[in-house]
Amino acid sequence: MASIASSKFFQNVVELNVSDCAFDHDGAAALGDAIRMSRCILTLLLNNNEITYYGAGMFARGLEGNSCLEYLNMNNCDIGDQGLGVLLC
Repeated sequence: MASIASSKFFQNVVELNVSDCAFDHDGAAALGDAIRMSRCILTLLLNNNEITYYGAGMFARGLEGNSCLEYLNMNNCDIGDQGLGVLLC
């Protein structure tokens, strides 16, 4: 993920589906770093992964610089209310 995220290719991604990929908090952190580099991602599908509230917090840091995201799906992840709160802040 890190090498893809640093490439110019990822900067132009508008939709990313990594559902059912067994992402955990480490994967969420790497994805957050990648999202930070994306200029125009609109849709991000993360459902059915192993992301906990801890991973949601690490992922949220990557969203801080993204003003384009319109749709985020994290159904069936284990972020709980605490993780949701982190993502909404």
